[in-house]
Amino acid sequence: MRRILAIGGCSNSGKSLLARELSKILPYHTTIVAQDDHIVSIDKIPRVRDRVDWERPESIDWQGLEYVVTHAQADLVIVEGFLVYYDLKLSQHFDLKLFLEIDFEIFIQRRSKETRWGAEPRWYLEHVWHSYLIHGVPPEPFDQY
Repeated sequence: MRRILAIGGCSNSGKSLLARELSKILPYHTTIVAQDDHIVSIDKIPRVRDRVDWERPESIDWQGLEYVVTHAQADLVIVEGFLVYYDLKLSQHFDLKLFLEIDFEIFIQRRSKETRWGAEPRWYLEHVWHSYLIHGVPPEPFDQY
């Protein structure tokens, strides 16, 4: 029987690492679906100051993400992303749910070391954190998502 495990949490909280480690140790044929691989066209993503605002629900191709999650051929599908609990239609498919939490200072330390996008100014890191609090934290009660 196929199961879908969702892992949510702030940027740099360890979602991808946890997904990879679980796929190595669990005795199931596993597929990892990363929310970051389902971004809409960059011209459709709003900007904040001079930067593309990746931290918004509008940046995700929700239909494409849901399709891949529901059609993955594996015993265990692990879907991970900072907005993974934002879309209620997608969340209804999750059999198991994890949410990773880190505090602001740990987030700043980890994200400051991130090199994928070059040096990010402090205001943008604060924007990422604020977006996580608005869009990434699942509403209570968590078990309904």
